Amino acid sequence: MQLRGASFGAAWLTAAMRAAGSLADSCAVRRIAELYELPLEGDDAQGGAGHKAILTVEYEGPAEALEGLHARLFVKMPWR
Repeated sequence: MQLRGASFGAAWLTAAMRAAGSLADSCAVRRIAELYELPLEGDDAQGGAGHKAILTVEYEGPAEALEGLHARLFVKMPWR
């Protein structure tokens, strides 16, 4: 999955979440604590439009800005 590549990670996810308006400029993703790729086939498959995963992330920043942020995220990345 692309999120495991050298070009991705906490810094990339921080930039993406800020660009989407999901994360304040005063906050950042400190690290991706867990990445669970969802199955591509079988009964648990979640469709075929791209890779899907559940991320567990840790944030850093002021407590009031972090309030309400979800630590467990669903991610869908298109096929390359």
